[in-house]
Amino acid sequence: MNESEMERLTVYALTTPKKLPEIGLYLERRVGKKFARKEYGHLQVAIRIMNQLIIACHADLRLFASVVERLTKFLLRQVDAPDLQVLGCETLTVFANTQDESQQAHSLLPFIDDLSGFALTLTLALIYVCASEKPGLGRCLPL
Repeated sequence: MNESEMERLTVYALTTPKKLPEIGLYLERRVGKKFARKEYGHLQVAIRIMNQLIIACHADLRLFASVVERLTKFLLRQVDAPDLQVLGCETLTVFANTQDESQQAHSLLPFIDDLSGFALTLTLALIYVCASEKPGLGRCLPL
């Protein structure tokens, strides 16, 4: 999706917020299809579109927050695809930054288990990389 198409979609979403749930469901289906086909580049485009919509339509986020939550959790749970987990963290960051302080704690609670799993995966990957560099183990894991 080029910049002008993204701009048109954003204007459409801002002027017709009642369509946000449909747009969100469309993006969710698209991500599912692209994941099944292992077309990660196209999947990333769909997630970047969602991130732009989160930023642009944050006042109406409640209309598609459930889709954002499901997709973010889906990405964070992809232990075999660290790039997708990073994309999930980026989406969660965008989502969290659109919340005010009173909403943040409540809206981020559903992600705690997934973030803990991601942190564990990241830690294990770091240990694996460091162990494979046996002489540099001290460099990898400073005390």
